Amino acid sequence: MKKLFCLLLLLVCTVCFCSCNGIYVDDTKEQKAYTETITSLFNALDNGNADAVYDLFSPSVREQDKELKEQIDKLLLVYKGPTDEIGWDGLLAGEASYEYGEKYKSANAVFPIRSGNTYFWCYLNLMYENTTNKKQIGITQLEFYTSDEYCALCYDEDAKIEDSVGLKVYTEQLVTEEIRCIHGQPHKYSSSTDTLNIDDVKNFFENSNSFSKFKIRFGEPNAENIFVYYELSNKNSKTHYLELSVDADEILHAEIVDDFKYIETVFHSEEQ
Repeated sequence: MKKLFCLLLLLVCTVCFCSCNGIYVDDTKEQKAYTETITSLFNALDNGNADAVYDLFSPSVREQDKELKEQIDKLLLVYKGPTDEIGWDGLLAGEASYEYGEKYKSANAVFPIRSGNTYFWCYLNLMYENTTNKKQIGITQLEFYTSDEYCALCYDEDAKIEDSVGLKVYTEQLVTEEIRCIHGQPHKYSSSTDTLNIDDVKNFFENSNSFSKFKIRFGEPNAENIFVYYELSNKNSKTHYLELSVDADEILHAEIVDDFKYIETVFHSEEQ
């Protein structure tokens, strides 16, 4: 259950489009509306503008969520900014209804945000079209997590994001392990294994894709949840990781990723 939940969330952060100010976008009405909302939200947060955040929620939500302003104040205390990078890659889930010429459309995604060396995660649901009730247009649900809170959620077998109305800010839980954002997801990280040289990794795959032999050669993973991760030595400003998909003792594919996105494929099993 845990792996299925986290895999579904991971699918939100796997395909990249063109970028603009750290947000990956696609040229559609849905993508445009979602991009504009995210940009406006984090501009408002960076400026400490509670009224601007409030105005992004739909009028209907403003009427229903009696704690909205209180939660916005809490959010401004938790998230000081500045927003350095938003890890939304343009993929959206959503709902649409067409009946008797009327329609409504909503879109949602889970994505990470980086402010300095600190990461947060956000689930945002946006009603961007509604011909029957324009009061519902705007943000309908915003769940904001510290890295500890979202990491605890991803490692909890019974966890899921519940449907709700308005804003909730999660800050209470603490995770004792180091947390790294890898390929858009929080991972409990161990530094007991040294960084890998990518040329050594490529040489290994020329002769074997056995995971047990890989561990004998390189050591235990730095992180593991659905996929297996090793930190790579590199001269780039961003830390790169080797992401392994493993089935039994067989490595199916190996890719280089950074904190938010896929970089390149290193190995792909011929059977796949």
